[in-house]
Amino acid sequence: MQFNVKKKFGGFHLSMAPKIRLAIGSIVAILLITALISIIELGKMSTFVSDSISADIDNVTLSTELAVRIDEYNTAILTAVGDADNRISSEIDKMEYLNCTDSIMGAFIGSADFKTDSLQKAYIDFVVTANQLDTVIVNDFVDSRVWYFTVLQPKYNKFRYCHELFNAQIHGSLMHNSRSFDQGVYRSLMPCIVSVAVGIIMCLLLQFFILSYYVRPMRKMLKGLEAYLHFSHPYTNVFDGDDELQELNADITELTEENLNLRKKLQRGERQGDS
Repeated sequence: MQFNVKKKFGGFHLSMAPKIRLAIGSIVAILLITALISIIELGKMSTFVSDSISADIDNVTLSTELAVRIDEYNTAILTAVGDADNRISSEIDKMEYLNCTDSIMGAFIGSADFKTDSLQKAYIDFVVTANQLDTVIVNDFVDSRVWYFTVLQPKYNKFRYCHELFNAQIHGSLMHNSRSFDQGVYRSLMPCIVSVAVGIIMCLLLQFFILSYYVRPMRKMLKGLEAYLHFSHPYTNVFDGDDELQELNADITELTEENLNLRKKLQRGERQGDS
């Protein structure tokens, strides 16, 4: 048995008010849904980029603090090897430097854009070499100054190079996240722009619908009534419809026909009376 959609829903009709409310409600629903999507997407994107930028800023702070502490440690070692009696080496609190720098290295936040492997390796090489200071100073066969400039300083220079490279990578990550944020804002605003465009189109269609199916028929009805009242022309407006406007037009047609029949009867009565 074939399913007949027209037969199934043929008796279902909407009146004027539900049609207008349905049209306006559809526009409002589209605008609300797209605005909600834009807000959700903007929130997700903003959270992700903000977390990434925050991690980059934290890494910059940690990197700067680590470099400062290593510079202080290196300066203290250079002062120790440059002292004549070398007793100043015992005044270097290695554990203070190492505990601080180890905690800084452990606080770095990993990222897909950069890694701390090279910086960590350069840091470990410098620390391991710097820990040889006490042995070098008390060894009469090793010149501490030569040891510093030929052994330790290259390790320090490698650390500084890795530190600058790491900062450059963080700067690149910050620039990338900034561009991602700008692109994400425009991408999140696209549903709003589309919804506004769709809303404008639907408003124009709604205006066309109201003008075509309600305003113009009412003007025709008014002109037909005016022609009937002033010139006794028959009211002959006919248009398709299934709402109150069509019923009103049918009632006006019926009333005008009854009025015309009544007028004709009165005129025939007057003629018969005169004769």
